[in-house]
Amino acid sequence: MFVRWQTYRSQALIPWPCVKTRRTRLRAVLVESVRVDGKPRQKHIAFLGSIANDNAIAGTAGMRFWSGVTATLKRLGNRIGAEDYERIVGSIAAKVGGRPTEAELEQFVRECEQFLAGVRSRLSSA
Repeated sequence: MFVRWQTYRSQALIPWPCVKTRRTRLRAVLVESVRVDGKPRQKHIAFLGSIANDNAIAGTAGMRFWSGVTATLKRLGNRIGAEDYERIVGSIAAKVGGRPTEAELEQFVRECEQFLAGVRSRLSSA
């Protein structure tokens, strides 16, 4: 298994009034090499995530990307061993950089859950 990178143009416009262009993004897809009728093919396993194709990955967007990647890879635990997990995460980190620690990811998930709980409580009281 390996990560296939695809570049695509986002459907969302850049939020500046004077610029009407679309941002280029990177999409990470987990694929597996198989042979069909003697020919090599790539079998789609899972979509891992996408991120803006900027120079560096930082801030909330980077944490959101890595949170989604790790959650998807953990969900695929029955197909991906510990060695493959580290190799895949290492290849993603080599491409986009900024691999957070497990503690940082857990903190980010807790902050998101607290934010959503606050939004839900405000919506229910309105």
